[in-house]
Amino acid sequence: MSASPGRLSRGNWKERLVGAGGALLEAAEREGIVRKGLDATDLLNLVHAITVAAEKAPDPSTQARLLLQVMTDGLRTQPG
Repeated sequence: MSASPGRLSRGNWKERLVGAGGALLEAAEREGIVRKGLDATDLLNLVHAITVAAEKAPDPSTQARLLLQVMTDGLRTQPG
C-alpha cells in the first residue's frame, strides 16, 4: 500500500523534515541569526538527545525546557 499524496510514508518523513528544517536553518544563517556550520541533521540529533535525557529526569518537562534553552542559546550567533 502506498502513501497518498500529502501523507508521509514511513520512509520519507525524515527526508522531508531534514529538507524543510535545512531550508529554515540556511535562511537563519544568511540573516545572521544562527551560527554557521550546522545542518538540520545536527539539530535533529540534538533534539533527540534532549528528549532522551529529559524523559529520564524526575521532572521531564522542566528538564526539556532547560536543555532546549541551552541549545537555542548555543545556536545563536555570538557578538564580535
